Amino acid sequence: MIDRLPVPLRSELDHIPVFRDVERTPSGQFLSQDRAWNYNNMLYALQKLGDITGFQQRVRPYFLRYGSGSVFDDNSTVSDSLRNIIMQHRDTRTFLKHYRSRRVTIQQKYNSEQPIRDINEQLSRVFSHKVNATLRQRDDHSPEHKRLIETVLSLPAENEAEEYKRRNKAVAAVMCYCRVEEGVP
Repeated sequence: MIDRLPVPLRSELDHIPVFRDVERTPSGQFLSQDRAWNYNNMLYALQKLGDITGFQQRVRPYFLRYGSGSVFDDNSTVSDSLRNIIMQHRDTRTFLKHYRSRRVTIQQKYNSEQPIRDINEQLSRVFSHKVNATLRQRDDHSPEHKRLIETVLSLPAENEAEEYKRRNKAVAAVMCYCRVEEGVP
């Protein structure tokens, strides 16, 4: 099920709350055997946790719900109606009104990403042209050495899959150039 995470507990623990309150006694503090953790104590603990970790906004229990709503919204396999059932909303308007960000950040996202793409593209062209021109001028490098230089000195890719391909090409070039197994006399 997408809306639940089963917690495999023994049947004798059915009457004991999962999130239990703390009982203070003269000999110390202990988890209560029958009292659930109340909202005010949880709110206080989350706020303290937020202070300790340095969050700018005050941490509230509903942040967990907001996070879940965002995950459901971003997941293409979860329809609006399924999201409403999971979050117990009557209709989509509740989600749109209370959970979606009201700020449109497309321009901010474009402003921060596009210049980086442009610079990387320009650098990769200039960089690769300089490397290739230098390699063409020098005849003392073997083809394996030229391949090694081209792959090891290439710029990082834009996404993870392309970066893995770039890394694998560089590893293959090193293996081709070195041809010596480590540890073999």
